[in-house]
Amino acid sequence: MKRKIIACLAIFSLFLAYIYTYYLVHKSTKMLIKRDTQMLSGILYSTNIVLLDVEQHIEQKYADILYNAAISLEKGRNEYISDLDIAYYFNGKKTHVLKGKRFLKDIKGCTDTLKELPKALECKGFYLYIYPKTQGTLVVGVSKKRVEEEKTALGLNRFFNELSRVGFFFYVSLEDLNGVAYSTIDKRIFTPLKEDSMLLSVYIEGKEEMRIINILGKKVIEDVIPFSYGSFRGIMRVGIDGTGYFSTERKMLLEIGLLYIILFLSLLFSYKYIERAKKAEKGYETAKKDMEKRIMEYEALGRVIGEVSHAIKNPLNGIGLIVQSLNMEESKKEYEDILREVKRIEEELNRFVLLIAPVRLSKSCHSQKEIIKEVIASLGLKEGENIKVEGDVSLECDRNKIFETYTNIIKNAIEAKADMIRVYISDKDIVFKNRGKIPKEVIDKIFEPFFTTKNKGSGIGMYYVKKITEAHGWKVSVINTKEDVEVKIEFSKHSRC
Repeated sequence: MKRKIIACLAIFSLFLAYIYTYYLVHKSTKMLIKRDTQMLSGILYSTNIVLLDVEQHIEQKYADILYNAAISLEKGRNEYISDLDIAYYFNGKKTHVLKGKRFLKDIKGCTDTLKELPKALECKGFYLYIYPKTQGTLVVGVSKKRVEEEKTALGLNRFFNELSRVGFFFYVSLEDLNGVAYSTIDKRIFTPLKEDSMLLSVYIEGKEEMRIINILGKKVIEDVIPFSYGSFRGIMRVGIDGTGYFSTERKMLLEIGLLYIILFLSLLFSYKYIERAKKAEKGYETAKKDMEKRIMEYEALGRVIGEVSHAIKNPLNGIGLIVQSLNMEESKKEYEDILREVKRIEEELNRFVLLIAPVRLSKSCHSQKEIIKEVIASLGLKEGENIKVEGDVSLECDRNKIFETYTNIIKNAIEAKADMIRVYISDKDIVFKNRGKIPKEVIDKIFEPFFTTKNKGSGIGMYYVKKITEAHGWKVSVINTKEDVEVKIEFSKHSRC
């Protein structure tokens, strides 16, 4: 009876733990989706504004060409004739064609009803500018098709076409009450703004909203943002394929469920083991038999614990898949910033793994000064202002790991409020110096894992430095000199290339 009660309590406790875990995973997924979607929507919003400015600039450019061409031709010069598609003047009886004779019939009648000059107008596929001359009227123009092609090549249409190739995005569109103005997918798929209460609410109230909808058989995470530019007032809809998020969440929950089952079986097995161990104390013969059984059970328990350890890693890998769903192949600076930050987080996690994992190096020949310069750029420092670098040497090393090693050392100096960091590179060592002192008790423990004097420090930075340098066969030390704190890395003789 007692065993049954304990088993029921264990099952109930694990069930509650699983429900709570399910809640945390689902909440984390929703927060991740919201953060990613809003961040990307913000980038797209700013990009759309810039590209609409580009289109407006193109229109203004051609307006200036028409005006300057008319003034130039009126003065008898042909400076802008090559930029025009059509140019002629007429005195009411005779037409003198300067360029584009084949287009005359296309624009026939465009100027018949004009009463006021000068005049700019759009007529039959052309942008025209009519300008009065001394003995007649001058007409210059460019093809509307030519202007639109340039806008397509440089403006919003090209951006949307390129964006549609990125698998992470499902669609991006700009809409107003008249319909869809721009879209990366077929406009007919979308419900009109007037007929969708959520879209209409964003349009009227001007507040961003997010939802999950089904489009073309896919679960899409849609972020809807008020969008205004010039005379255009509407909304921007950003749709992201949610398949990766939701499938990863399901996989994580399944693996966590299996983990709890294994833990439950382990508890039952352990309880059974303890009960049998107590019975073994009743007699020598019974104890001997029980001992043999316990040995077998202990071996089995070891296998179960190994399986538990393996199962714990699977949910963590699932979490990694969610983060990896942010990867995009896009040349925009904003995307590069996103990818760099994601990579930095991944590298921080890898450093924790390095506490117990053996270091594997991928060596090649690298200039140490060039690596330092890359660190300086990544930390936003300016060489000559707050850091100076002297000397250079090329060594066989793992560039990524040495980059992180130097980054840790320089970041520590920055966080210590160093006014100037000096780096001296020779063929024997590299020395980092900055004004200040480190207490002796701190220096004695500075390379120990998890030792830190910072409120939010991880305590693995200098441990990582020591582990990576020793893996290269180098030696690292930290000392106080008369006026400076000095971090020295001594190279091995065989490292030079």
